[in-house]
Amino acid sequence: MRLIPDSNNIARIIEIPGVKKTTEYLFIGTGFALVALGSVCYLITAIKSHGRIKEQNDVFANKQREIEIASLCKMQENEQLHIHRMQEEHKRMSTGTN
Repeated sequence: MRLIPDSNNIARIIEIPGVKKTTEYLFIGTGFALVALGSVCYLITAIKSHGRIKEQNDVFANKQREIEIASLCKMQENEQLHIHRMQEEHKRMSTGTN
């Protein structure tokens, strides 16, 4: 009578996969985990990138508005200066001084 049972017989009875199958499942599981982790990392990077691009676009739009406002102010200033010069010229012409 054998007191130590045969390990191959036990593995076959309780259907424990062998080293080859276990290694195969381990690689498949690791592959799925890496794909899932890669997808999550890509999603996080895409969200961050979208936020940065939106922020840059907002900064650019604000800068454009500032440039437009400054340009309008400069145009108004030039127009006022032109009106003032024309008034001075008109005064000078009407009083007869050169």
